[in-house]
Amino acid sequence: DIATGATGRNHGLLHSGARYAVTDNESARECISENRILRRIARHCIEPTNGLFITLPEDDLAWQQTFIDACQQAGIEATPLSPQEALRREPAVN
Repeated sequence: DIATGATGRNHGLLHSGARYAVTDNESARECISENRILRRIARHCIEPTNGLFITLPEDDLAWQQTFIDACQQAGIEATPLSPQEALRREPAVN
């Protein structure tokens, strides 16, 4: 298993880097670079989940575009989804 023997602070997740895209674009680029390397050399150890970043009703919708732009700048795929599509992909998101 990937991450076996890692510290207790490791969740065993392979980050895309999207969580850092707006505030630390350099770290986001490093994450997606390592992500691609690991997917190439250890594909059999990785379960792709295509995670979702959810905009809540109280969130500023302008931030959504800021997030998408920062992801694109870092080389991270980010595609806006309708609420219906997000629910189809992940029914427990509601």
